[in-house]
Amino acid sequence: MGDSDSYHGGVISALADIAGAFAVLTAAGEGGGATIDLRIDYLKPARRGDLVAIGRVVKIGRRICRADMEIRDENSDLVAIGRGTFLGSGS
Repeated sequence: MGDSDSYHGGVISALADIAGAFAVLTAAGEGGGATIDLRIDYLKPARRGDLVAIGRVVKIGRRICRADMEIRDENSDLVAIGRGTFLGSGS
């Protein structure tokens, strides 16, 4: 975090990617979850403190899956949203 009081965007992106991948893994089963594409919209700075990542599956396909992700700070404020495309279990 260096001298800044907020997390770098890469940390937020990685957290969103993990949340989406695990949501897909949970729904699609073993073999799914590798990231194909990831988009993150940063809505406000994520200040020091705990962050919560929520991943929700939008579509489960045999080859391609889609998930939406939210990153919230310790006050439950939305700091970033994302959408990811992941490999399905049939890939």
